[in-house]
Amino acid sequence: MARDDFDIGVNNNIVSSIGSSSEIVVGSLAVSHDGGGGGGGERTPLLVERFLGSLSIGSHWQSSSHASTGDEASLGHEPSSSVSCCDPRDDELDASKMKRKPEHAPPAEATWQQIAVVIIAEVVGVGVLSLPVAVAKVGWFGGVTLLLLMFPLNVYTALLLWRARRPFPNAISMMDLSQCTVGRTFSGIVAVSVFAKVSTGLGAYLLTAAHALAGTFYDVDACLSTWGLAVVVILMAPMQLRTFTSTTTLCIWNAFALLVAIGIAIVYISTTTPTPTPEMAPVMFAKGVDAPTFFGAVSTFVYAYGGHYMYLELMSEMAEPEHFPRVFWINGPFQVGLYSLVALTAYGHAGKGVPAFVIDAIPLGASYRIAQLLVFFHICVSFLIQGMFMSRWIHVTVSKSRVNDRTSWRASLEWFCITFTVTLVSWVLATSIPFFDLIIQFCGALYALITLVWPGLIWLFSAETRRRRGERALVALVCAFGVLVCCFGVYDALVSVSARRHDPDAGNGGECRKLTLLSPPPPPAT
Repeated sequence: MARDDFDIGVNNNIVSSIGSSSEIVVGSLAVSHDGGGGGGGERTPLLVERFLGSLSIGSHWQSSSHASTGDEASLGHEPSSSVSCCDPRDDELDASKMKRKPEHAPPAEATWQQIAVVIIAEVVGVGVLSLPVAVAKVGWFGGVTLLLLMFPLNVYTALLLWRARRPFPNAISMMDLSQCTVGRTFSGIVAVSVFAKVSTGLGAYLLTAAHALAGTFYDVDACLSTWGLAVVVILMAPMQLRTFTSTTTLCIWNAFALLVAIGIAIVYISTTTPTPTPEMAPVMFAKGVDAPTFFGAVSTFVYAYGGHYMYLELMSEMAEPEHFPRVFWINGPFQVGLYSLVALTAYGHAGKGVPAFVIDAIPLGASYRIAQLLVFFHICVSFLIQGMFMSRWIHVTVSKSRVNDRTSWRASLEWFCITFTVTLVSWVLATSIPFFDLIIQFCGALYALITLVWPGLIWLFSAETRRRRGERALVALVCAFGVLVCCFGVYDALVSVSARRHDPDAGNGGECRKLTLLSPPPPPAT
């Protein structure tokens, strides 16, 4: 059988653009906004404003000019009682208004412990299984440095989002917060990047789940596209969950499944991997590391630690969003410890010959089947989290009034149709596009914008930046670093696409690709 040579695990990153929101209120030629000390007013041609505004699917925002001109009443809202995502936190505002939420806001019931478990389920995806390859690119010193530094950097940018949101407790998404602080045009740009990350990530997860399912039943001869359809069918039941909080139990089992699968792989790597040759042995400082290679490795670590695209949605489900920073008390030790165990153990035993996906180090047999089945479960839960994010976003766009309805058949039917469409489109994307692994690499580099650049810009335009002028230079430096990671990562991906464009063995979209086994199947029992 023949597995496509996709390096699914290295960058389970992400992209495609979707969507328009007919419910976004479009202002006049000059749209003014007050982001609590944000970027002031901006003038944008009306057609451009409408286009970029339509991309801000999560941002059902209304500018202050509408309230004064009575536009809210024309839209069917009561001017005195309407709730906007950009209503600031102000003690002088009507108390009853500040207790209300936008109609599409999810129930705020989760504890910070539940949110921590959900973040682990989504963030610790297939990337952890491919971190050894990133360490092999930069050597011991670079690998350990990135393992230890990228987590606090990602936490810092996550807290920038949390701090910028505090004046706007009704901001439900990164797009909402972008609009409240910077403006509508920037919010549209953020929406495009987030949709690109999530949609491509869903394709990567579905293809990886198809690989894991094919690996579980490696003696069954079937195309990966067929296994992918089986994954679509299996996912439809859990995809009917409607909030992140409702996935908590699955997320706990998800973490357990991942730990067991990684434990099996680490045992085999430690006990059966032959001593690498001097050319392949691990080194303190990797030779010949150019800028694209280094920043490509950095982008892998940025992605492995980051979940910024959904942090505001998670805050909106918390009963006490002020406790959001506490999630890193759990996530920090778990992520840094697990990533270090996997990356350093695998690189230390296999050197540059470490498999792109550490599960491949397990010889075929019962252990291999169990590990692949556990990885399959893990990837399905990760898909569920991202799929729920995408589906809810679409549901808010097409039927905002029913997004939180749990009783009517129409709301349930809408949710089923949306989740089925999202899952099926992910399958089409994953199985019909050639060089899908390189598209993931390309989008992984773009993810540096969501993790490092957008949070910094949002904070720089927030009210808090006025009181913390000394911190501006640090945030600007983080943003510049994120731009470097993005630019060099995109360049490296484009070079890889160009190199493989005429490769006859690279594969074409839509063909029957199958799983290639790295070791022969065990002989049948006699």
